Amino acid sequence: MDYDKQEIEQVLNSLISNGELIKINEEVYLHKTNYEKALEILKEYIGKNDSITVAEYRDILNTNRKVHLNLLGDVL
Repeated sequence: MDYDKQEIEQVLNSLISNGELIKINEEVYLHKTNYEKALEILKEYIGKNDSITVAEYRDILNTNRKVHLNLLGDVL
């Protein structure tokens, strides 16, 4: 299936503009709900444990290294 790059960029930019997608960096985008949930999980964990390791956050979110590292970089 062929995709029109310009149309895809327009849709992506529209989702970002209306707040449905959060752009973490050029490679990582999260749906607003998932972004907010990941931040809430981080706050709750740190509130109970005083700190969190990168590995703990990865395991809690059940995600890959690219996503959780970029998410942590976004909030720190």
